[in-house]
Amino acid sequence: MNKKAKIKKNFPKIRLGADHIAYEDDNYIVINKKAGWICHKTMDPNRPNLESALKAFLKNRDKVETKITLIHRLDVWTSGLILFNKNPKLNKDLQELFRSREITKIYHALVKGSPQKEHGVLEHFLKEEKIGKKSTMTAVKSGGKKAITNYQTLESTKGISLIECEIKTGRKHQIRAQLREIGHPIIGDQDYFIDSPDKGYEGQQLNATRLKFQCPRTKKVIDIEIPLPFSLKQNKKSERDQFTYILFNKPYNVLSQFTKTNEDEQTLAGFDLPKDIYPVGRLDKDSEGLLILTD
Repeated sequence: MNKKAKIKKNFPKIRLGADHIAYEDDNYIVINKKAGWICHKTMDPNRPNLESALKAFLKNRDKVETKITLIHRLDVWTSGLILFNKNPKLNKDLQELFRSREITKIYHALVKGSPQKEHGVLEHFLKEEKIGKKSTMTAVKSGGKKAITNYQTLESTKGISLIECEIKTGRKHQIRAQLREIGHPIIGDQDYFIDSPDKGYEGQQLNATRLKFQCPRTKKVIDIEIPLPFSLKQNKKSERDQFTYILFNKPYNVLSQFTKTNEDEQTLAGFDLPKDIYPVGRLDKDSEGLLILTD
């Protein structure tokens, strides 16, 4: 192997469907982002990002170019609601909503242990620290930016708690860093809980579950909430040694996925297949034959 050969990075592909849209009107579109999806373009032009994927999805769906603006961000491994603006005239007003803290952002997380107080306010001054290419936030006595988070413990069991957080400031890694600072890091957080036990959970257990604000133009109150993608109950997959495999004879003109990009498409959702299974690999739309699906 040539030592100078570049190693190809495997970034998760972003395939948006109608089921990823949590809310949409003439001015806004709110996407339920999956963990692993990066929100915006990076220095690597080959890395898929949600903003570009959404533009392509809307163009394919509406047959016209739609201008969208990413209003806020979520960390790459944080899942949940993320807001895009479709009306350029509202950009400044929306940015002001965030600056003035007139937008409600609720997160849920599974954390190590149980906070001594069931509810309270976390206030820290956070400062960015870089070690090589890695960047994290640390609480400092001076020189940092103030971060404020309201929290409430909803449930606790077997050394893990379900925490609800409302952020009042928009600092980088705010919830992740602050929960680590009080001794209750988020399960699966590879930056702030390196020794995180598996506990049957996969990935970082942090989700943006609710977004509420008043539209500056129409004065309509927009309140979106999605179900939690995790719970205190351990992942059943870790408790069993048998898995489900299905050989499906995919017909011609059917996409190898469950979500549609437009109403005229046929997908796997149109067949009587079990829940919570996914295709391994894919066949082209105009191909037919055996497709493997598993949980």
